[in-house]
Amino acid sequence: EQLIANIRAKDVRIAKLEAKLAAAEQVQLLDEANAALNSKNKRVADMERVSAKKNQAAHTEVAELLASLKQKEQQIVQHMEYAAVASTEATEELNQLRVLVAQKGYQVADL
Repeated sequence: EQLIANIRAKDVRIAKLEAKLAAAEQVQLLDEANAALNSKNKRVADMERVSAKKNQAAHTEVAELLASLKQKEQQIVQHMEYAAVASTEATEELNQLRVLVAQKGYQVADL
């Protein structure tokens, strides 16, 4: 009887150890899965950072191009204003020359 009781006690102890081993294996699997998930999350975060930097660089480039365009537009407007003033001055000069030619023409005709 004592031998049977010892065997049963050993069987119970073996069963408990097997349960602990199975639990430890599950914990190890969970740790491995967690590590893989953390690694994936880190890669995703890295890709998001790279993407954000590229987006910021593109945004900066667009802003710089828009600023350059605005500057060019201002230069064009300024040149158009200069051209309008020059055109007005040229028209006035031409009218003065026409008046002079007309006056000289009449004077020549009067002679």
